[in-house]
Amino acid sequence: MYCYILDMDENMSSGLFDSSFEPTDFDNSEVSKLQALLEDKHLILDTECLLQALEQCFSVCPIESLDERIFKKVLPKAQHFLSQVVKVIDDIITGNNVRLDDLDGIKYKLQVCDGLLAFWKKCVEHISAFEKVQAAYVASLCDILPETTKIIFEHCKDSAKYGALLSGAMQELRNLFAKACAVFKLFFATLNGIIVFDTDVQSETELLTKVVDAYGYIASIANGMDTKTFVELSEIFAKLVIVYQSEIKPYNIATHFIRMTKDVSCLLSAAMDQNDKNAERNVMVAMRLLRIIEKLTLSYGASFTHEMILDLVELLAQMHGYSCLIKSSERTILAGATSFLNIIFSHDNFKQVYFEYGRQNVPRDQYIRRLNYHLLTIAIMKKLNGMPFEHHCKWSLGSDSILDIAFTYIEHLEEEICVGDLQLSSVRAIGEGPRFVGIYEATLVSVCNLVSQILPEDFHALELLLLKHLLSGHLWCSLLSSDVWCFIGRLGSSQLCVDHVKHLIKVSTALVERRDSIEAIMIDNMIVRLYDLLNEDVKSTLFDNLIDHLDVDYYVTSLHLLMANTKSLSSERLKRKIEDLPKAFLDLQEHPSTCNWKCLMQVVSAIIAVDYSDNKDVINVLTKLWSFVAGTIIECEGKQLDLLTDLVVTVLDATYLKNLHDDSFYAKL
Repeated sequence: MYCYILDMDENMSSGLFDSSFEPTDFDNSEVSKLQALLEDKHLILDTECLLQALEQCFSVCPIESLDERIFKKVLPKAQHFLSQVVKVIDDIITGNNVRLDDLDGIKYKLQVCDGLLAFWKKCVEHISAFEKVQAAYVASLCDILPETTKIIFEHCKDSAKYGALLSGAMQELRNLFAKACAVFKLFFATLNGIIVFDTDVQSETELLTKVVDAYGYIASIANGMDTKTFVELSEIFAKLVIVYQSEIKPYNIATHFIRMTKDVSCLLSAAMDQNDKNAERNVMVAMRLLRIIEKLTLSYGASFTHEMILDLVELLAQMHGYSCLIKSSERTILAGATSFLNIIFSHDNFKQVYFEYGRQNVPRDQYIRRLNYHLLTIAIMKKLNGMPFEHHCKWSLGSDSILDIAFTYIEHLEEEICVGDLQLSSVRAIGEGPRFVGIYEATLVSVCNLVSQILPEDFHALELLLLKHLLSGHLWCSLLSSDVWCFIGRLGSSQLCVDHVKHLIKVSTALVERRDSIEAIMIDNMIVRLYDLLNEDVKSTLFDNLIDHLDVDYYVTSLHLLMANTKSLSSERLKRKIEDLPKAFLDLQEHPSTCNWKCLMQVVSAIIAVDYSDNKDVINVLTKLWSFVAGTIIECEGKQLDLLTDLVVTVLDATYLKNLHDDSFYAKL
């Protein structure tokens, strides 16, 4: 449980001892005196006497002997003394008989802890007075001080257990936390410029690793207690692991690195529900942590585990989401997200992990996670659009395709598309102000930019992808596919557009029994949209070609759709074609053959797209056809029945009941 220790001023002591002294014969009696002071059974501490005895020991002990003669003998006792005092406090405040009368005793014990920190501070100050000190000379200090700091931090963080005594002990807790922070930061100053680790010696490398790990752990404890200390200790941790990159192994930083990514996410999440001032503060802290993550990624990224890259992808997705949702800090978060994407994008495993993250099964109620991932997808597509084709072709097509991801995820965002609250910055013309677009338009623009760079030899794969989503049965990804296809129709040649219309008409025939499905509706809409892009001459030529080759390969409903978009020349030509109906029917009756059957089917199919209400010949033949069917169908079986059934379906589509003679109704029934 977090305590209520908020930001406070840390006054780091700058007083240093004079390093010029003449060593004399060392007197162990002073060390014995220190040990005796730190072994008081009643946990009473004479701080002034303790510091004087320590200073006396320092004055006669050469630096080379510090650890052996003083630190190794005294520091473990100081840590044990502190642990005992803290344990006594814990026993009192968590006991069943705690009373307000206990407050004075607790405050005294907290002052004892404060005195012990003064002892540790003097130890660090003594080291800081030298230019360089071998780590072996201060090994015990490096080993024990972080553990001592950890004891203080954890006790202060868990201050809620003080209960009713908390308000009375708050000032002492604040002072204790502030002093522990100051000592630990001063210790870093000695690590950074004075203490020298011989990394060829295993024991010193292990000691260095332990110290660095302690800074990462203690920084995590400070999170929620004091923002300034939390960030500063995190920065200290990062600086140490970067300076000692050759010695600190990647697995030593993994836990702290993953924790920092979670911290950034939590800070941004909290900012969403805060007022502008507090939100801005949390965002700034998150951005400082993000810069730490960036530096660690640049230094250790090559050795990051799969789990670490996965956490970074999730963080990137969340940041792109927060950049749209936290309006007061939109630019700050987006700039941070863009910078971090530029760094992590070049990682060998980023592409693989990005697609893997997108394939994870996400519960339908986790709408925000889907939205965040789609926003990251848009950001990646924007980045790819600024790169040469050879660098991003592997992203666009293949088994893992960012275009496929964009089509798939747009379907999950129906709520946002319809409401339109989310606005993304878009490209603007010279002289224009900021331009913002909805998420659908932002997706469409990014996809079209990538599509425009695909080479002709790779275009077939794109066509298959577009067709897959056009026929997906999902409205928004189908509409996106349709819009992209229209973009291609505008960008490409007339012949390419004609080829697409022909191909889509063929696909449409496969949906003859699903005319009311989303797939059929979208593909018919797509055919008309592409057809509208053609000039009138090309339209007419295409239409005539379809009439000439009208058979089962072309579902005639498509002709009907195109009629409204074709000049009268083609319409008249279609009307002339149906005038062949009497002859086609007669030829089949007199000379039954596959050729004549196919000819009849073509002409009947053409009738569907024509208004024949004033053509008595056509009406008479249709009446005869129904009579023919009624008289023949009872004698057919097998393949003959299948063929006749096809004719029935086609004639039924072509029949306007109001135009038939009365006896034809009986034939139909």
